Amino acid sequence: MLFHVTESERSTSDRKNASIKPRRDVVRTVERVFSSRELKCEFDHLRQNANLIDKIIYQFSTYSIWNRGISKLDPEDCLLVNYPPVYGCFSFGHAIKKSKCQTVLFLHDLEALRGGDSFVSRFLESIIKHEEKLALDNCDYVISHNSEMTKAISRVYGISTKKIIDLQIFDYLISSDKVPNKASLDRPVIVAGNLSPSKAGYLSCLPKDVNFNLYGSNYPLEQKSVFPNLHYLGSYDVDELPFVLDGSFGLVWDGPDSDCCSGSFGNYLRINNPHKTSLYLASGFPVIVWKEAAIARFVLEEGVGIAVSSLDELNSVLSGLTDDEYSDLLRNVERVSARLRRGYYTEKALSNCF
Repeated sequence: MLFHVTESERSTSDRKNASIKPRRDVVRTVERVFSSRELKCEFDHLRQNANLIDKIIYQFSTYSIWNRGISKLDPEDCLLVNYPPVYGCFSFGHAIKKSKCQTVLFLHDLEALRGGDSFVSRFLESIIKHEEKLALDNCDYVISHNSEMTKAISRVYGISTKKIIDLQIFDYLISSDKVPNKASLDRPVIVAGNLSPSKAGYLSCLPKDVNFNLYGSNYPLEQKSVFPNLHYLGSYDVDELPFVLDGSFGLVWDGPDSDCCSGSFGNYLRINNPHKTSLYLASGFPVIVWKEAAIARFVLEEGVGIAVSSLDELNSVLSGLTDDEYSDLLRNVERVSARLRRGYYTEKALSNCF
């Protein structure tokens, strides 16, 4: 029997929080395709203002919860966990060490690979890396974002690539079989996601000769009068967003600069699969990605977008694109979009585990 943990769905009611969408879609695909049951692990919420002693006690309590849940599984069972788990991340690796059954980690993020720019981030990285390595060592299979992340996992954590399966791209389940496609070459470029200056600092240096439609949270509204080519259109539920997007391409970019993807967020693009890529493609839009991003390989091989070195290239690249070339991109997007909306890539990766 396949068991899965869904504590992440119960942990938040914020449906505009895009981080819950890929986790929820994994669970939905598992429940649709495989004979499965939920492993009940009832975790308590840790107070936001908890002191260090409370946090240490909390980790011990989560270990016992994980241990009780996992100990109920038989050797012929399989446990699938969205990793890192929302609760008890530091105790999970210790708990599965005693597991009798097969364990599969479906990776969403590895904090030690993401890194950070601050002293605190670098200090915590060694602690987090130890806990992540424990989980990676003690599981049977790891579903990695792509081949670049697989190489990084092997190099940084010393994990054999034989137990790692590449996902290729995150799925993006949509309730409707068809989304209203508003893709048109003469429309603005779409930017969706967290629009805060700390995450998307490049917004303040986007080329002035290209129009952009912005969707998401934390956008500094005072910038509306400063950058007339940026059109902020609001924040939406993650399941509603595909039906309101309007534009020509979806932009996948991160960091403070427009000439490259830099900083911890930008450099992470070299190995991760940005979930917004899946959002755009599932919604029917081709994508613009950084040439050095790991997802660029998928985009170019599938013919669903273009790769650029700098956002300063956008005007010349877009103006040089013919209607026939854009139509070819849309046909390829339609094929990949149908896969993303039904969980094709998740199903394919999991089928290699059991």
